[in-house]
Amino acid sequence: MFISTKTITNSTAKATGYGVRRAAKIYNTYRMRLFGYWYGTLGGAVINNVRWGTEETFQYCFDGIERNGVIAIGTVASGLRNIQSRKIFERGFFKMLEVLSPRIIIVYGSDKSPCFDSIRQKIKIVNFQSERALAFAEVSS
Repeated sequence: MFISTKTITNSTAKATGYGVRRAAKIYNTYRMRLFGYWYGTLGGAVINNVRWGTEETFQYCFDGIERNGVIAIGTVASGLRNIQSRKIFERGFFKMLEVLSPRIIIVYGSDKSPCFDSIRQKIKIVNFQSERALAFAEVSS
């Protein structure tokens, strides 16, 4: 997602979720951070896209991201409607808060989960609905 010509979210959409081999998860996280670093060296502002999977990814998925900064996360393919997937997402979400202490979270997709409601007083949440949600809203109105 491009915020402007000089600011990008570092979202190379690389898989870190369930079913992906550990080596691929680590490599995909590395590629996201490397791309953000490279773009930053060109003078661009980078908003890191934080992605996590199950608990073993917590060892590395927050590495290389500035504490107390602005981050982006996506909920589009996180499976929040499934109870087990929601639990995995929420464990990672609260671990991310503990490790990174972001001041702003940009959410691509739904921000209707209770985990977002529990932090709205302390952390600014900026929501961008997915294209699918926008299309359904347009059809409904």
